[in-house]
Amino acid sequence: MSYDLTVYCPGSPTLDQVLLLVGNTRGLHADPSVSKDDGVVILRGMKRGYSFTVDGKFSVEAEDLPEEITAVLPEATTMFRVLVEGTQEAEIPHGVRFARKLAKACHGVVLDEQTAEIWPQPRTVKAPARTEPKPERRDVWIKWLILEEDLPTDFLQGYLRIAREVLPEGVPVRFGKYEPLQFRFDSSGEEGFIDEFYNDDSNGWDIYYKNPPPVRYGNIEAPQLSAGNPFTRITLVVDGHALADSALRSALRRFFLAVATELGAVYASAEVERYQDMGRVPIFNMRPPQWVGFQPYPLWWVWAGPRLALDIGRFLGPSAEEHNGGLFRAFSDEPLDRDALTDVVGPENLPWIPAEYSATYTDGQMAPLAVASVIPEILRNREPLDLPPGIYNPPRKP
Repeated sequence: MSYDLTVYCPGSPTLDQVLLLVGNTRGLHADPSVSKDDGVVILRGMKRGYSFTVDGKFSVEAEDLPEEITAVLPEATTMFRVLVEGTQEAEIPHGVRFARKLAKACHGVVLDEQTAEIWPQPRTVKAPARTEPKPERRDVWIKWLILEEDLPTDFLQGYLRIAREVLPEGVPVRFGKYEPLQFRFDSSGEEGFIDEFYNDDSNGWDIYYKNPPPVRYGNIEAPQLSAGNPFTRITLVVDGHALADSALRSALRRFFLAVATELGAVYASAEVERYQDMGRVPIFNMRPPQWVGFQPYPLWWVWAGPRLALDIGRFLGPSAEEHNGGLFRAFSDEPLDRDALTDVVGPENLPWIPAEYSATYTDGQMAPLAVASVIPEILRNREPLDLPPGIYNPPRKP
């Protein structure tokens, strides 16, 4: 737990300049025992106890700026994070004061991540009346699960190739392991993308990326074989409003099926997310991460790979289509949320899969109360691998 402040600067101050600012602030000292290339730990007082941490600098591009910052400092190009970590609540005012001092020195602003307040307060400008209401956000979340034993060694190359051929908007624009995303695909290319995915000493590989509209963003996460979880997970989020275009919808469907069949997904789905209860997902970190059950409500699309189709294919109904031995069911033509799909499918055909295959939930709770009583063998965790502490997976040759 930490109290987080972000300082945005229009120029490019260096860490050495931050250290100089620390040295010129009464009572503050940089911890000489902590060497960080991208930050510094700050001590305070005669006893030199921990006060806060300054992380950065981080380059940030205009497209990554929060709306609050774009409105007051659209020329921001650099950011620092000031973090009061742990339970040091008495140090929060000192972190806030230093963040403001840093912002003043670089002619920037501070964003309090807890309250979304900006310092210094911008001048109030009367906004023009909005002529049309802003449409409610409507995202389609697409997810593929691939078992480690089925994963092609070149699955990242395959994923990018399919995107280039079928859905160019699926090719990343920016990527990295944390926000703001530090790499551009047009300069780093496929090789840089793959190198960044595998850039993890713990072998807990992952990568996050942003895409051109109407695709919003995505991520790829490795399994945790040390805990017995065998799934590589690929997620892509698409603006649902744009899918009113039948040509785009058709391209997305081809992409969904190409990734599922060519990369060997055991299960995949597409769902119009309702943000009040997004936590109901098939894989949940119940220590260890594990399959907890199919969603208990109908989804826009469902894919069952050849081995899973043997178990649940009979539940997908006569309208399911066969593709390379797997089964694909579209519950509607255009993307609909679970309430609309319930009306389309009809109460006599619900639940779409027997209740014992789904986890049990209660309103307002992300974690399931209980996992499904029936879990297909292909979706169960494997025996955990005996790996050194802090290592999630054995080495994998990219």
